[in-house]
Amino acid sequence: MEDYDDPIELLSLGKQLRFTSELDESRRYLIEAREAFSSIGNEVRVIECMENLAFISLQKGDIEEAERIFGECHDLSDEIQSDSCRSASLMGLAICSAQRREYSAAVDICRRSLKLARRTNDKLQESRVLNVLAVIEASKGDFTESEKILKESLDMRKEAGDRRGYSRVLSNLGHCLILLGDYDGAESKILKSIEVSKQEDDEKTTALGFFHLGILEKNKGNYEDSKEKYEVALGICRSINWRSRESMVLKHLAGLEESHGNLTDSRGFEKLYSDIDNEIGFEPHDWNNWKEEL
Repeated sequence: MEDYDDPIELLSLGKQLRFTSELDESRRYLIEAREAFSSIGNEVRVIECMENLAFISLQKGDIEEAERIFGECHDLSDEIQSDSCRSASLMGLAICSAQRREYSAAVDICRRSLKLARRTNDKLQESRVLNVLAVIEASKGDFTESEKILKESLDMRKEAGDRRGYSRVLSNLGHCLILLGDYDGAESKILKSIEVSKQEDDEKTTALGFFHLGILEKNKGNYEDSKEKYEVALGICRSINWRSRESMVLKHLAGLEESHGNLTDSRGFEKLYSDIDNEIGFEPHDWNNWKEEL
């Protein structure tokens, strides 16, 4: 690991590496940044480092460790009396509950987080919490409520001028509409998301959009179009080393080929995503892939 003196740079690098196969490297940068911020008494940044460490634990499937770290974040937030930090730590705890399929508890915690975000008038944090709440509702099977919440989040991102966040929420809304069977509405939202993400040079959201278009075309019964969209998403994921999403795309390609009797191709994709899962040390879940980079 290279040496960096600026804790802000360490934090930034740690956050960037969270979405690659270099999770151990990410963790080392975040721990070093946390220690540096702690030495100068910047507790807000300490909490931010800890939250990212908790998300790494979630990515690795260690819910208990993630919950422990988010709990420490909440305690420290109480010490410095920061409602904004309290909201973020509660959001993390809600995700942990949702990972355990304890959806009622997750919704309750999310509502507490939302109340704190609104108290501080932090529109971006409010939108992030709404995004998590939308995913929880979708996980419960309530796609209508999820759609309603995502639309509210979308308006906030637009109002805040957060074009990257706006694009990501658009793509998630498109995914939700697929699940509701509104294919025309889904396609409109996803294509708009891709348009905005390309303008913002946000390759991750562009990849997410093509991934969702692949799901859409598969649901519509368009095998060739679905495969084409998945392969575009796969190419982008590989170009930016987004291994967790690459694994998910390969899983969908394997399922697509299997459904059309192409068992040799399906097994080939299975081998590829198994190798990635072994390399990155965890099996990506639908949850942390749908809400990555809130």
